[in-house]
Amino acid sequence: MHRQRKRASVFISVASVAASCGIAVGEEQPTAIAYSGELIGVEGGAVRTCEFEFALWDDAKFGERIGRTLIFDGWEANRPRLSVKDGWFDVVLDFGIAVDDDAPLFVETRYSCGRGAPWSTAANRDEVTTDLLVKAERNIRPVGLTPISLVPIGDDGETAAGVPDGHSLDAVDGDPIDAVFVDADGNVGVGTSTPASTLDVRGDLSVDGPIRINGDNNPLEFHVNGTRALRFEYSDALSEAPNVIGGHPSNNVVPLKAGAVIAGGGSATAPNQVSEDWGTVSGGKGNEAFGALGTVSGGSGNTAAGEGSTVSGGQNGMAGGLFSAVGGGTGNTAGGGNSVVMGGTGNTANGPQSTIGGGQTNTAAGANATVPGGMANAATGDFSMAAGKRAKANHVGSFVWADSTAADFPSTTNNQFRVRATGGASFSHNVGIGTTTPGIPLTFDNVLGNKISLWGGVGTQEHYGFGIQSSTLQMYAPLSAKLAFGHGRSGAFTERMQIAANGYVGIGTAPSYPFQVLRAASTGDWGARFSNGTSNVFLANGGGFGMHINTGNASNSAQYGLQVRNNVRTHLYVRNDGNVGIGTSGPGSALDVRGDARVSGLIRSAGQDFKIRRGSFAPGNFTLPPQGQVTGGRRGYGTTFSSTPVVIISYAFTGGNFDVNNGMTVTTRGNTSSVFGWEMRNTANASVNTNVGTIHWIAIGQ
Repeated sequence: MHRQRKRASVFISVASVAASCGIAVGEEQPTAIAYSGELIGVEGGAVRTCEFEFALWDDAKFGERIGRTLIFDGWEANRPRLSVKDGWFDVVLDFGIAVDDDAPLFVETRYSCGRGAPWSTAANRDEVTTDLLVKAERNIRPVGLTPISLVPIGDDGETAAGVPDGHSLDAVDGDPIDAVFVDADGNVGVGTSTPASTLDVRGDLSVDGPIRINGDNNPLEFHVNGTRALRFEYSDALSEAPNVIGGHPSNNVVPLKAGAVIAGGGSATAPNQVSEDWGTVSGGKGNEAFGALGTVSGGSGNTAAGEGSTVSGGQNGMAGGLFSAVGGGTGNTAGGGNSVVMGGTGNTANGPQSTIGGGQTNTAAGANATVPGGMANAATGDFSMAAGKRAKANHVGSFVWADSTAADFPSTTNNQFRVRATGGASFSHNVGIGTTTPGIPLTFDNVLGNKISLWGGVGTQEHYGFGIQSSTLQMYAPLSAKLAFGHGRSGAFTERMQIAANGYVGIGTAPSYPFQVLRAASTGDWGARFSNGTSNVFLANGGGFGMHINTGNASNSAQYGLQVRNNVRTHLYVRNDGNVGIGTSGPGSALDVRGDARVSGLIRSAGQDFKIRRGSFAPGNFTLPPQGQVTGGRRGYGTTFSSTPVVIISYAFTGGNFDVNNGMTVTTRGNTSSVFGWEMRNTANASVNTNVGTIHWIAIGQ
């Protein structure tokens, strides 16, 4: 763009078009003014077309605007733009205001050279005076202008005095209405004496062949109802692709750009514009294709700023990255190369190849990052993804999903999947961790090691969790912690069993021994029971019994209910038929002892197969006969044995005198009248008369 200004009063000539026709001074003052000026910065013989705006003021600097403002920009019903050659321009102005020395007037000039160039205002306003009008009457003409005669409307090519004017052609039938008319500005009217443009055709226009516009930078425009609707202009860049501008007359293509297309839309306050080669704006208003090959399909206030970028619609969208795209919505920005924002509002995809599906105020700043939607989510790590509300995927490869909680939920490390779901999570099918073929609701990969960490577990740190080793399922806690089992919940927990840190196991108590069970007494209720469904072992029931073993099977000598042994032999064996073996696993009787037995109490039998009896005799005088004699000393025992018992008389005597030098022998004498007999003999064959005390005896038999 040229920064141009008007050189004040370099040349100014004011003429009355009416005066050129011989109107004398003192008559009605004219309103048409011939005006010339020079623009600095466009010298050198170049011819440009510029847009101008002229206003009439009652003061040189301030004051009020007088009459109508004249606009020369070729839009709608305005007059066409002016040619500027070597910096100079010429124009005839008619503000509809007569010039009077008593009320000086000043012309203010604004201009814009080049499509889309900013408007500038001349530094000074030029005064229009009657004196200059008198000079104009003396044929002091403005530079670049030729005398023009005014033809009153309705006259047949003649002046008011009936002199032919030479500026109109009559209709063929001699109708007094002019068929072709050229006005004071050089505009040609066909079917009108008030042409609004260089060529103004009122009626149908038939063209047999192409329409060609000769000369450089000469556009072809089509107007509808006095307003420009379509413009074809040859690019200043001398490209083979001309620019096509449709829609509102304010739509424009920046100079020196080629191949641009504006299909339509636009308004006076929000025109559509193409600022780079081969840009396209299909419609809407206030849209701009700022990047080469950029496209704005519609909407309002959208900008395709990146090369090959696209904004499909919506409002105030910006596709600034190379080949980026904004699908629609409001205030969305695709700033990264090949980035995409599909819709929503206030979303920004600045990372290369980043994507935002929609939602509100989301950001995809990492390369290949994605935000499918939601609100205030940010995927700032490369290859990251954030969804929901205020999810922050800040690390490479992270995937963060957050629920509707009004708080940020960020990733904490690379390649992390993090979820905030205060309502819980539910899966309708099997879930695999480390495997793609889960066979049950939750399946881990077939790899040994840590599987679940409930607390801790970073690196080699001890933690609470579960693991797998060869043929082993592990549940573990740090060295100083215990494993507890119970019911309730974590904050209100009733412990029933624990494995202490030292490995002790306690049921109903904190163990002081390797295995300890404690249960409050309850009548008829066993403290512990071991069962396979049929056989049972009960320990310490409420009645005070210590142990009960029930095999649950009928009598069977091939099975056993209890066996105590080491790796060499059986010490105690209780067979299922009731036989008990000590030192043997094959007891042949109710009690089968293999080895010595010591009894410190009584041995009794309730049956007839085995009888042990004991008794005593009161003191008396006995003569113990010598060995071989069977006289004297017989005593009876009143309990019947099934056969002759073997009687053993103990050596325990209480009271009396008993002296046997060489001991004694005891033999049985059979039973008579249910009384068995016995006999003691002096083994030394010596008669011994003694006052025998109480004799204690034991009889064993059947």
